[in-house]
Amino acid sequence: MSISQRTSFFAATSLFAAAAVSLAGCCCTECGSEVRTDQLQVTGAGVEATGGDLGGISALEVKPSKVFVAGRPVSSGPKSATATATVNTASVAIDVLQRFMTGTFSSEAQHQSDPENFFDIHLHMTPIWESRSSLTERWLYVEQASAQALDKPYRQRVYRLAAVGGNQVSSEVFEFADGKPLVHAGKWQAPQAFDALERKDIVAREGCALLLTYDGSIFKGATDGQSCLTDFRGAKYTTSEAIISPAGLLTWDRGWNAKGEQVWGATKGGYNFLRVTE
Repeated sequence: MSISQRTSFFAATSLFAAAAVSLAGCCCTECGSEVRTDQLQVTGAGVEATGGDLGGISALEVKPSKVFVAGRPVSSGPKSATATATVNTASVAIDVLQRFMTGTFSSEAQHQSDPENFFDIHLHMTPIWESRSSLTERWLYVEQASAQALDKPYRQRVYRLAAVGGNQVSSEVFEFADGKPLVHAGKWQAPQAFDALERKDIVAREGCALLLTYDGSIFKGATDGQSCLTDFRGAKYTTSEAIISPAGLLTWDRGWNAKGEQVWGATKGGYNFLRVTE
């Protein structure tokens, strides 16, 4: 990432943090977005390259912990009083993150202010498998679609949130094993429909787990270097950056080729998804 790119995202970070106070509960059609970016033009890149997936902030000071593999915390032996307190603190953080992430979000305001560089994307996230969840583990179904094709989402994922300890929560990304995610389109409106699925029905995107750190008002985190491999649109790996607050999500996903050149994604900043509904 160049100095100018990093500075731009830092600026967007400050604006988004401020917006968390002023925009909480505000419909995106009523609020203006200060985040500006240029979309890297790649022939045939399509909406998938808009950077709307939940990710982390590799350019920031947050570093993924090496003692957690694919978002699963390592533990051994009986819990001491200190360990129990840590779990309790972590469960508070995961509660807050789940609340921040649950709802419907839209980049409509950003699209209206800069239609050449941003698509109008709708993002839905809802808890699933609540009977299989715990104080330190949660599951979310995530669906993204263009405003012009809401019934045909271009990205569908399952996220596993795991309390890492203290104020950190790991987010692991899963895809549907059958390769036919469209059969679940719209099920964010009836999350109990996922009860029929088993753990074997989703597959983890290895190396793409995220670590999100809570500072008392917002979460921010990062993918780990070049660990999230892909072959989408000529990329070798992807990097993701995100800030999550009560107001919504600021996300920035990019694809890089073997030479470290960006081949898809926004070039100067992230997508600003403002909360539409709880």
